Formats: sequence, structure tokens, C-alpha cells
Amino acid sequence: MKRLVLGCICFLLTDICCWAENTQITIYKTREREEERSLTAHPIASHNGCMIYIYSNLPMENVCISIKNETGYIISSEMTTLSPQEPYGFPIEELKKGIYILELNTEKESYYGYFELIK
Repeated sequence: MKRLVLGCICFLLTDICCWAENTQITIYKTREREEERSLTAHPIASHNGCMIYIYSNLPMENVCISIKNETGYIISSEMTTLSPQEPYGFPIEELKKGIYILELNTEKESYYGYFELIK
């Protein structure tokens, strides 16, 4: 019984950061398309300390999402497709307190934003 109670307490303490409010991540565009004849996607990102949520107004295929530390070292990275119907969740539970860089790269566009974790 003691193990069950202790296990529940540990679980709640480790997941409490996931209950935090979302903090907006300001996204900047670093690379433009060669031709701007159509609508362009501009992603929006936020985090709650455990997950980064990325939203896009248009579909974005083959997006490389990277998290870098302050020195530019890639902590985590993955490829995905962003859909306007639903946010994409990128886990950041393993990150420690500090300032990080979120990078989104496609074949023709690049975006970045800074965020801070205060765990």
C-alpha cells in the first residue's frame, strides 16, 4: 500500500508541469520562398513545459522540427507534416531549466523562436 501511495505521489510530481498554462513562442521567418505567388504558411507555437504545440494555417509537408540549446547543439529533432486541422505536439519533458531554440525547416522556408523552461 505504501508503494502505491508513494508511486502516485511521484507520478503527480513529475507530471505537474504538464498542467501549466501554454506560453506563446514568438516565431520568426528566416528564409523566404523564391516566389511568393500563393498564400504562405506561418506557424504558431506554444509550450506548457512538457509539450510544444505547433499550429499552421496551411499544410506544411516534410517539416524538420529541432530543439537546440543556447550553444546551438541539437537536443531533439524529427520530421513531420503539419496540418491546419490540428496542432502537432512535440514532447520536451526531458529538457531541463534553460533557454532553447525551436527551429522549423522545410525545403523552402525556415522559422525559429526562443523559449525558456523554468522547471
